[in-house]
Amino acid sequence: MPELQELFDMRLAALQRDVEKVKEAANEASRRREMLDDLIGKIGGSAGTDVSVCLNQANAAVGRLTRSLEFDVPLRERIESLDLAQDIRNLPAQLDIIWRVLLAAGNTLTGIEQTMVQLEPHRQALEADLANRCDECDTKISTLRYDLRHGSQPRRIWERFEELLNTECQQLFADYVDLLGGLTLRDTALEDRVCDMTDTLLTEVSAGDAMRLLAVPARRATLPGSLVCLVKLGFPEWTIWNVPLAGHNIGFEISRWPENDTVISNLNDIEPSHSRGFVRHLFSDAIAAYAIGPAFSCAAMLMRFQPDHDDNNPDTPTDVERASVIFRTLQRMDDAGSFAAAVDKVKSYWDEAVRHLVGDNVLAPDPPWLEAFDETAFNVLERRNLVAPYRPEQWDALGDIKANLLAIPEPPPGSGDAKRPPAFRRPVIDLLNAAWSARLDEPAKADLIATNVKRLWQGRPGPRSESVVMQTRTQSAAGGRHGHL
Repeated sequence: MPELQELFDMRLAALQRDVEKVKEAANEASRRREMLDDLIGKIGGSAGTDVSVCLNQANAAVGRLTRSLEFDVPLRERIESLDLAQDIRNLPAQLDIIWRVLLAAGNTLTGIEQTMVQLEPHRQALEADLANRCDECDTKISTLRYDLRHGSQPRRIWERFEELLNTECQQLFADYVDLLGGLTLRDTALEDRVCDMTDTLLTEVSAGDAMRLLAVPARRATLPGSLVCLVKLGFPEWTIWNVPLAGHNIGFEISRWPENDTVISNLNDIEPSHSRGFVRHLFSDAIAAYAIGPAFSCAAMLMRFQPDHDDNNPDTPTDVERASVIFRTLQRMDDAGSFAAAVDKVKSYWDEAVRHLVGDNVLAPDPPWLEAFDETAFNVLERRNLVAPYRPEQWDALGDIKANLLAIPEPPPGSGDAKRPPAFRRPVIDLLNAAWSARLDEPAKADLIATNVKRLWQGRPGPRSESVVMQTRTQSAAGGRHGHL
């Protein structure tokens, strides 16, 4: 009869194998594009073994054969006797059909390649995050297996196993699923290209330092978890209105820099009962408000935060505490009052929601530690240049973008959008702040504003179309195919 130890050992071994699979997630995701790149190269590359080159060689051979038939009478008679003359005459047209199908396939594949996420800039960060988290889980699993074999109480081993499975491992597997599922959603554009805009915002705000962050659509938005490099855009937040929320992920990444350990410790000393994780998340909100501007407060308060949210997690501030830090940071940035109208309107919406869902007592003056925290965090941001601030003068200069967002007519249903969107050359952070400013002014036009944001975004200058490059490369590899045909 099997012993209880054997049952535990089987489960621990299975869990360990699953963790090892998760560790390879970055490699699995990268192979998607590598295989597609290889196929495109075989169709339209310049190497002698590529399909396009071989097809061109076949076309040239048919051309030589047809020319030979014009002058070599015995050869022509022999071909005619075998009833092959018409087949040979048909070959150029058939090769042309094959060529056109090949070219269409190549351009289709290149179009798919264009929509696929470029993982290479993020691969090192993904691999590091996965390796660290998987190694931590693996170490704990190995410890459980060792303790099991050396006489620890089975009941206690089982409790530790369930605790590990239901916390760290479940979070790791959830991030793993969100990564691979999110990449698929991005590849198929089901999130309406919101992640592309988020990636651009991450790069703009961080000046390249947060390029390790990768935006993916997910089942639900969460604060940074096992894979810190993932920016999860949770359903139903796959819209342009939620893009500014990525600011928190930038802030969290900055808070984890080794040179900021002293900053976190000093902030933690203001209220020692809070964990460092709690402090990091609150500091991340201050960074996000500082870097993104009023758009972050709009997205956070109007689209994400829950007034009655308090999950009793020692590493997570309440949304009311987070909102206070965000509002205070924006007010400290804005001596001239440029943000005031927008911030006051958002705060009135938020305060009304808090009053109805939680009660007036929550709207009492902030505790002294929270005031001291925000003042200290703001002084750090001003002094240490961790991220560039979104200046009030930038907000004041959004009038032309707002006018475009509110004035560009939406095309009639079924008519398409033949008119090319105007070229948009401003930072995406300006586009997002202008969108929220316009929505606060004209709430009934939110859908029109969102549509026009996407039109302006699609009209921004970008790299030359890969499909055109593919076609040019393919024809070049063919050595002037049309001349032979």
